[in-house]
Amino acid sequence: MAFTTGLIINQSTGGPMATSVVVGIINNNPMFSANVELEVSRIITGFTRLPAGQDLFVLGPNKMFIKTYTLVNALAYEIQIDYFSATNIAFSAFGVDQSGNFVTN
Repeated sequence: MAFTTGLIINQSTGGPMATSVVVGIINNNPMFSANVELEVSRIITGFTRLPAGQDLFVLGPNKMFIKTYTLVNALAYEIQIDYFSATNIAFSAFGVDQSGNFVTN
């Protein structure tokens, strides 16, 4: 079963909206690689779900993966991750505005 951030609402409350999301994944296992599947979706007007990015890769022991995905016209977004073969995977996601600043929502 995939892990998910759940739906992250991308609405401005006086501050900037996220125009991209930075996803970081780390394999803390010192011996085994992990097969990782990552999906980033954006929700636009009409509550239509569209892919913002998808990656399938092998993450070696004690290695990390960082990638930025564009959120064109996203009212909300979601990140899903699934992994196989390793037991110590962690991931994080941060919305970033058009100036490159982290968005607090």
